[in-house]
Amino acid sequence: MFRLLLLAYALFVVWLPGSNVNGVSCRLRGLFFKHWSKSFGKGSVVLKGVEVSNPKNLSVGEQSGLGLNAYLSCVDEVTIGDRVLMGPDVMIFTADHNWCNVDKTYFNKGMTRAAVIIEDDVWIGARVIILKGVTIGKGATIAAGSVVTKNVQSMAIVGGVPAKFIKSKSS
Repeated sequence: MFRLLLLAYALFVVWLPGSNVNGVSCRLRGLFFKHWSKSFGKGSVVLKGVEVSNPKNLSVGEQSGLGLNAYLSCVDEVTIGDRVLMGPDVMIFTADHNWCNVDKTYFNKGMTRAAVIIEDDVWIGARVIILKGVTIGKGATIAAGSVVTKNVQSMAIVGGVPAKFIKSKSS
């Protein structure tokens, strides 16, 4: 049954038109995630084109949004807090291939995995990439196009490739 629902979602529901957070399409996608994910909070939405590998490792808080065309690789746990806003084309990865300097190849070297935690009230700009093992603190802002490789402190504004501290919201 799970595979049939997953197929229905991949073929039809994910591409339903409309990105209005109160629209039927967003509500229908959210309904699928309520059944698939570890938890999916009240009032949270899933916009068009969102793809999640292994949704059983995904927890989403209340009033949060998975942005247009987001890709979440949930090899390990992904926890998204309350009121998290996500721009389009955000990618979150919880695993990476191991590298061996002897052969200089990634093939058959295994993977390293670590959870990603996004705390409450975070804004993630368009086309941000968040890598494994990162925690983004409460109230942080991630500038569009950034690649987040390290933890982000609460109330920090970061940006760039790799993302660096710009300033604190409290200043």
